[in-house]
Amino acid sequence: MFDYVNDRPYVSSSFLSTAISKVFGTAMSGRADEHQSLSDSALDLTAAITMLPCRGDTDMLNKVFEPLGYEVSYQIFNVDENFPAWDKIKYVN
Repeated sequence: MFDYVNDRPYVSSSFLSTAISKVFGTAMSGRADEHQSLSDSALDLTAAITMLPCRGDTDMLNKVFEPLGYEVSYQIFNVDENFPAWDKIKYVN
């Protein structure tokens, strides 16, 4: 007897990455054969990450995201609203 390794998850992953590169290839490289002015224009985008672990070091969020051009804002939560003396939760939005 021999052990059988199912290769289908790897094949589907390969097919998906090929499809993504074909469909979004021009967008990822910034090319647009018929609409280059749209490709060159800036987009007003907002990204939100919920429950990001930061262990209370919110300065690290700024160090990571601000050099990439993001304006960083975050929400910090109490562990329990009924006990404000308790420490803050270690996750931020």
